[in-house]
Amino acid sequence: MHRRSELDQWLSECATRPISRRQFVERALKLGLSVPAAAALLAACGDSDDAGTTGQSAPTTARAGTLQGRVQILVGFGTGNAPAQVPVQEALAQAFMTENPGVTIEFLRVPSEARTKLTTLIAGGEPPDIVMPAGLYGISLFVDQDVWLDLGPMAERDGISLDAFLPETAAAAQVTNYFGSDAAGIVGLPVGVHDHALAYNVGLFEKAGVAPPPSDWSDASWSLEGRFLESARALTVDGAGRNPGDSGFDAGGIVQFGVGHFFREGVFYGFGGHLYDAGSKKAQFDLPGSIAGIQFAADLVNRHRVQPGTTEVASLGAGASKGNEEQFAWRAGKLAMIDMCSCDIKSPYGTDVPFEWKAAAMPAGPARRFAFLNLDVGALVKAGRNHELAWQVLKYFAVDPVAERRLAYESYGAVPPLKVNRDAFVTGIKADLPAVDPQVWINGFPSASPENESWFPAFAEVNDLVGKTFDQIIGGTAASQAMPALQQAAQAKIDEWFRTNTLPD
Repeated sequence: MHRRSELDQWLSECATRPISRRQFVERALKLGLSVPAAAALLAACGDSDDAGTTGQSAPTTARAGTLQGRVQILVGFGTGNAPAQVPVQEALAQAFMTENPGVTIEFLRVPSEARTKLTTLIAGGEPPDIVMPAGLYGISLFVDQDVWLDLGPMAERDGISLDAFLPETAAAAQVTNYFGSDAAGIVGLPVGVHDHALAYNVGLFEKAGVAPPPSDWSDASWSLEGRFLESARALTVDGAGRNPGDSGFDAGGIVQFGVGHFFREGVFYGFGGHLYDAGSKKAQFDLPGSIAGIQFAADLVNRHRVQPGTTEVASLGAGASKGNEEQFAWRAGKLAMIDMCSCDIKSPYGTDVPFEWKAAAMPAGPARRFAFLNLDVGALVKAGRNHELAWQVLKYFAVDPVAERRLAYESYGAVPPLKVNRDAFVTGIKADLPAVDPQVWINGFPSASPENESWFPAFAEVNDLVGKTFDQIIGGTAASQAMPALQQAAQAKIDEWFRTNTLPD
């Protein structure tokens, strides 16, 4: 009854004054209306149509043409800078600037070292206004350093609720590991939800006579130590066509690997590995699952010989630009299976690939079936000079359903966080990649977790230690030797954090 009375009051108001599409849609989202229902009410209410046919109109707190100033958006904490992703971002920015001639939106693109770049810009008094997209990892790097502006007051003022977004996004929008699950503040507005599936080269599987990986996430046979490893062996070939385990197999002359671009952290979690336990305030690197998980990831490279090491990746990707060697090897048909984040779909991993590829479930570890859940938000830098203008720009990208749909899927390749756009990912993949089943990613959500990017004390320092130690293990050091040392060093960092910091109330 409360919502009914609010609707009646709203319709009475809009009958006596003009209202833009975006003002209407934002109010509709607050009330929980569907897009068709909102469209019907908009027609009844009288659309002022100050956005033409695009659905892009003035923000709630300002009429079109009244905004003034410059907004800089840093793009570098994850996806967003691939050549296929840039045009949509630029087009959306141009649409906003056309509607608001006094506004200039600039993108600062940082393909690598975004963490250092942001730190340097803030220290130098030239901070960007918005960081977008910023994954939970990027947000967590700075959340205990008072870098991000709390968007909660502005969101409440403008009637924007996180209830309009997929529930998975709360972990990043509110950084619940730091602020708590009942936090009222908002660190960022969701702009993309990614999970991971396994992509495989259909032709290589057919040539090897190997059954394709299952798309069913509940298939118990599809496990890291079982059918996945067997398939990877059968698809790893030396120059003479021999597989690992065959007599005379040349481990130094492998021309095709069964798996690549396959992340050690995923294996670590699949075996029951963890980074930190909030209840005990203890690091978890000396647990049996943690040790076994990273050791199996190393064994894929060094013992089973089904995944290329650093030197082999460089050789397979010879001719590619630095950092793109695995991408080059995948496109050249030298990797049979890879981890395919939805964020990779709009990159050369997924776009215009010169062979047929399909998606399958990620293989299960002995403890769990794990897939990464990457949560992207747009966040305002607290040191920025024009919070209100930056907020209006961020709202346009993240809350306007038309703009959000384009940004999330057409640029980032993500599942759009707005509930009203939940169909965009499936619809988009079916149109762009007819041979690929988008439902594989959607069905993977129950197995997906943001644990690898979630904040814990001394987040940046401990993650640096983890990276170095995991590198050593993949390089040949026994996990049983390296992980206890990592546990001791990480715990010292965590204890030091608690000596000099306190968690928010």
